[in-house]
Amino acid sequence: MGTISEFTVSSLQDGLELSAMTVMPEGEVKGIVQFVHGMCEHKERYIPIMEYLSGHGYACIIHDHRGHGKSVKEPEDLGFFYENGAEALVEDIHQMTVYAKETFGDIHPFVLLGHSMGSFAVRCYAKKYDREIDKLIVMGSPSYNPAAGVGETLVKILKKFKGERAHSKLLDYMAIDSGYEKRFAAEKTKHAWVCSDPEVVAAYNADPLCNYTFTINGYENLMKLMAEAYSTKGWDDVNASLPVIFMSGKEDPCAVNDKGFSEAIRNFKSHGYTCVSGKFYKNMRHEILNEKRKMVVYKDILDFIEDNN
Repeated sequence: MGTISEFTVSSLQDGLELSAMTVMPEGEVKGIVQFVHGMCEHKERYIPIMEYLSGHGYACIIHDHRGHGKSVKEPEDLGFFYENGAEALVEDIHQMTVYAKETFGDIHPFVLLGHSMGSFAVRCYAKKYDREIDKLIVMGSPSYNPAAGVGETLVKILKKFKGERAHSKLLDYMAIDSGYEKRFAAEKTKHAWVCSDPEVVAAYNADPLCNYTFTINGYENLMKLMAEAYSTKGWDDVNASLPVIFMSGKEDPCAVNDKGFSEAIRNFKSHGYTCVSGKFYKNMRHEILNEKRKMVVYKDILDFIEDNN
């Protein structure tokens, strides 16, 4: 069991208080792992994997994204990213990288892991800061949505007429219900697509820091993160030899299918990265860190971190 410490950091972007947490090993620190969580969740859900890695000597750090968990000005701001949300979210991640290095020292490897929406964020991060990390894990990555342009247009219209703090059932349906929820509709359980373990899904549904919907502002910034992550622009000086692994559940509707998963990997390679690999996990859905066979994933993460080749 690692030592858990919670603290706050004032965002350099707008002064928003970001709630953060570290899990420290008992002995010598062998490396640093920074976690970047997904949409509609929070940092505490990553304590098990952080404790596992801290048990192997790695200092772990995570923060609640703006508009998530405790990184909100008011409870009703869940799903609202504030000003310049997408850009500020990425810069917040980099700020936590700097904080970790100042706190723990110049320790290598420094590993960045982003899940789901966080997988978009860490790829956006890589455009500017890939030389500050030693390895990158892209987990639960949503495949590129060809209907993104339609979604962006709809968001602009809804924002104009309803305001950016409003919620939209139509956006919820397009983003989640029409694809993710529909795929597992036979189970008649909300958010069944998240994990094949009913207990995990039940806990997710009972958690007010998970079971909420994005505002129009939230969806607007989610789309900006996706567009930036898959954009061909801005990859002019990449750290080509950076080891990168894409990890996804075979039944994760975000990956869509084998082709979508492979295309995401090819897209990243096309920017000049030469050490990119991928791994699919059979009978696992979106949150592979929470599946019943999660220890297989944990071990693969540790092996990737400790692989010196």
